Amino acid sequence: PVPQEPPPTAPVYAHVAWPTPTLPWVVVAFHAPAFSETAKDHAAVDLLMDVQFGETSDLYRRLVVEEQLVDNLGADSGGNVDPNLAFVMARVKRPEDVAKVRDAILAAYAQARAAPVPAARLADQKANNRNALLSRLDSTEAIAGMVARMAMHRRAYGTLNAFYRTQGALAPADLQSAARRYFTDERLVVTTLSKDPLPAGLERSPPLATLEPKPATGPAGATWPVVKRLSRLPVVTLKLAFDAGSARDPKGKEGLAALSAAMIADAGSRRMRVDEIREALHPLAASFNAGVDRELAVFTGRFPADGWTRFADVALPMLVDPGFREEDFRRVKDAQRNRLVQDLRANDDEELGKLRLAGNLFAGTPYASPVAGTVAGIDAVTLDDVKAF
Repeated sequence: PVPQEPPPTAPVYAHVAWPTPTLPWVVVAFHAPAFSETAKDHAAVDLLMDVQFGETSDLYRRLVVEEQLVDNLGADSGGNVDPNLAFVMARVKRPEDVAKVRDAILAAYAQARAAPVPAARLADQKANNRNALLSRLDSTEAIAGMVARMAMHRRAYGTLNAFYRTQGALAPADLQSAARRYFTDERLVVTTLSKDPLPAGLERSPPLATLEPKPATGPAGATWPVVKRLSRLPVVTLKLAFDAGSARDPKGKEGLAALSAAMIADAGSRRMRVDEIREALHPLAASFNAGVDRELAVFTGRFPADGWTRFADVALPMLVDPGFREEDFRRVKDAQRNRLVQDLRANDDEELGKLRLAGNLFAGTPYASPVAGTVAGIDAVTLDDVKAF
């Protein structure tokens, strides 16, 4: 009988001191299940490693593309005859960033525990896995190698098909269940490798529970109220209202509320640019817009009733994980300034007169300025102001 490794009881940290010059590496791993062509757990962990850490993941985009802390990021589900480690390896550009990278990887694991993968994202990953497999089967040698690699588990040629059928049947809840079962503090193994000294304290990783995204709450910890209005039309209109109107604009930066709302609804998410979002929503004829008055900022989503999953996966990240790109900021800021200078001042005497009257009525209060702000106020707003607002 093959001796079984005892269940892990506490996180483990190890450091490898490398004798020759190298960039530091950090590996964040969890004890994972053995390969199975029929059990859900290994197939679910295999998919999770692609979704959370692959080249289309939020983590890859953040660490490699945007913040550029890492120049090499890869993951493996560890599927083998015996239980192994599912791990993420990152080569970090600067030693002082190793702890930050480790915590970002841990946070991606914690995200998998806290919430199910969006159904559309899961479907895309399944399709990618199958198509990537097919593209590799382009020679007799490649086919023989793939069959042999999978047949070793139970000496059968049907293992490959059976595994992909199991993976194809997985639902988002299956992935979350596996994440909760295997991505736990006691199953954690962190390893670092470097020639140069690394920051102190790496042997103590933050508990996963502290990295899980917190439920959204309103003032005093109250859950946001949800008001439903039923309609016979098979279209959903979703409104999210925030107490964040132009009355909250700081003095000298009039127009900040409207500009901030536009940077959410018309500037994309961190994962997708606004043009990519429009293209993805085009088949649904769906929309996600912002409206600001003196009291409220209201985001309105409109989509077919059977298109909720796709809408949530594509549009809502603009609100909860906005892109805040500099080029979008310049475009949105120019458009808002032109609405004042060109559309209002030069072409709409009636509206300009009403705004002048409101300014007189509310003089000396936060309600005096137009919702769109003032030219000087818009010019003074920076991208950091938008992020803070």
